[in-house]
Amino acid sequence: MALSYAERMDEITVMVDGCTAHQERLAKRGLTQELLTRFIEQHGKVRRVNSEQEALKARLKEKSAELEAECAVLFKIAAEVRKIIKLEMPQESWKEFGIQAKR
Repeated sequence: MALSYAERMDEITVMVDGCTAHQERLAKRGLTQELLTRFIEQHGKVRRVNSEQEALKARLKEKSAELEAECAVLFKIAAEVRKIIKLEMPQESWKEFGIQAKR
């Protein structure tokens, strides 16, 4: 079964810590200081970008809630205007206002 993003990130965090602690021993197998530095920096970059993404998701939820509230107000006003149009204007002209001709 494939690991989730969070599980993979946890695994990599532990791997970074382990590689840092045992760098000297792993160097014999090709874990150079340059490779370890790239690994640590990329891990940090991914964590920062993930945090930014989570913040943007939160802002999106806030804006979605704001949009819903504003639409509710708009739809309420539109219903009131629709009633006024239907009372004052002949049914034949309702289409001009975007109202389907039905009573």
